Amino acid sequence: AIWLKGRSVSRFLPAVEPEMATWKIEEAFNAFGNAHGEVSAHEISPLLSMLGLDSDSVFQLMDAWQRQKGDSSTMQDFLDWLAADVHSPKTMQAANEALLSMESAAAEPEIPDSTSKELISTAIDSKAHSSTSATSEVQSTATALAVEAPLDVETLTSKGVSVQQLLEFYQRHCREGLIRKGTSTTEVIKKVVVPQTTESHCCYMDSAFMQERGGGQRATRFVSHACKSEFLQTVLSILLDATNWQLSVLIDHTEENNYQAYVMDGLLNAKRLLKTMDDEQLSKTYWLSIFADSEPANVERKAYDEVVLCMEALVVALDGMLSSIKRMGTAAEVATAAQSMPVLFRQSSRLSGSLGLQLMRGGDLLETVAKNEASSSLEKERVLSKLQSLDGGIEAYDTFVSCLLHLQFGDCSKLGTLRGFAGAAVRRLSNLVSDFSWNPSLRAVPEELDQLSKNLPHLTSLALNFNGCRHLSDIGALACLGELACLNNLRLDFRECEQLSDISILGCLAKVTSLT
Repeated sequence: AIWLKGRSVSRFLPAVEPEMATWKIEEAFNAFGNAHGEVSAHEISPLLSMLGLDSDSVFQLMDAWQRQKGDSSTMQDFLDWLAADVHSPKTMQAANEALLSMESAAAEPEIPDSTSKELISTAIDSKAHSSTSATSEVQSTATALAVEAPLDVETLTSKGVSVQQLLEFYQRHCREGLIRKGTSTTEVIKKVVVPQTTESHCCYMDSAFMQERGGGQRATRFVSHACKSEFLQTVLSILLDATNWQLSVLIDHTEENNYQAYVMDGLLNAKRLLKTMDDEQLSKTYWLSIFADSEPANVERKAYDEVVLCMEALVVALDGMLSSIKRMGTAAEVATAAQSMPVLFRQSSRLSGSLGLQLMRGGDLLETVAKNEASSSLEKERVLSKLQSLDGGIEAYDTFVSCLLHLQFGDCSKLGTLRGFAGAAVRRLSNLVSDFSWNPSLRAVPEELDQLSKNLPHLTSLALNFNGCRHLSDIGALACLGELACLNNLRLDFRECEQLSDISILGCLAKVTSLT
């Protein structure tokens, strides 16, 4: 048995011959580009998960290793540490097979088993110089793991969470001290989701807490988010989507919230929202990976394209650092959704530091998707290949994402530059909240606003926030609003626009007969 701080994990890890263990794992890493000899918790975690180690145990192992060894060490260090104080080291028989299968499955997901065997055999023969019997053993195990089991899409889509369930979840675990100011989604997984689902081996929507509140719901919107972001930011993005409120309603003291923000000292007043929001808003359902997947620790390594296709819209939860849209996983989800449904950016906090300065200077807020963060080189290659296959390729994707992002801040200039799939994708937008308040020196509504009527013909809901633009005096560009024939909900916020005296141009709205 292998023991770590009194906890036995031997039941998860099958034994191998001691003399075979070290070189097999090391050679497998070397064979696939890890010849520097170092491995990190980031690399080891998915390997352990594929071996059958449950999420809770992976967390405990990685936490203990990082405390003692730091984030990066050699494979030999890891093996020695794992088997410390054991007379007959029992390590991981399938470690190299799992690694090989991960590479094979990601690189060639649809190749037949016989071809997988041949590829794996060639890699091991050329890099590890294994014996005939050892190679045969590796082939047998690796082939069984080479092609990942397909997602049970129907089951997954039934594991959505309603806004009411989400708020009750936040309220309960905030009260228990498990969610605090600054708590990341990763910490929520570790401290709440995993402990409450380990014994039952289920997703969180099947946990006792959620079952008491109706369990999984049929999800209608997919939430793309970053686990390293504050959990609060993801919750706020969902609330903004469910209500179509401006961000200021949640985080500032405004007339709409009776001059008492819903977010105070970094925490959300979920109890108050449960009383304020109407039944329609509270009943809206969202697909959140950490609640819907039974392996919450691995959600950022998985591809959920098939689940996205079952939704009505994709919601991208954006924090002040734009963390989610800088992920390769999110890029894949955006690319999938953009072919058939609206892609909605929900900015849950004001832009941070340098990004705010970049916006003020009129520069782009994002670099090319080719620089996005990936969980592995294989994920990066897979996603970039997917994007390149789109009409217009990576360049069209970059322009599309940049356009959606800048629309959040009143910049419509990029609407006229869309190419390839992006033009049709942006035309699917039916609601938009655009914030100009970040620019208090604004004197005139930008002429580029007329791009809305030219490129968003199906827009039904529009909110333009000029609150605090004290120098704004010219709103002539708003004449274009009269051309939005489908518009039935319009909000214009001119509070504290001290220089604005002539609003006669808004007479153009008489042409929009659908306005309620």
